[in-house]
Amino acid sequence: MRAIRQLVDDLRKDCEWKWPAHCQKVFERIKDILRSDLLLTYYDTSLEVIVAADASEHGLGAVIQNRWPDGSVKVIAHVSCSLRSLEQN
Repeated sequence: MRAIRQLVDDLRKDCEWKWPAHCQKVFERIKDILRSDLLLTYYDTSLEVIVAADASEHGLGAVIQNRWPDGSVKVIAHVSCSLRSLEQN
């Protein structure tokens, strides 16, 4: 997911804006994700809560999830951010 987001972030930089072929592929992938089970669900206080976080040299991410009675895990909330070059050091 981070690789997809990086390409979108690159489009926001101050430069001449172009829509290269790889950006169309990223756009199509994002549309697929929006139609998938990766979308957020509501928080249910009666279900188990799972919290996960991760970091790399490029960014940070975290997710809060519920485990449903059928064993599936669905996302309640998520957050990510890209690190600036100063923060990467």
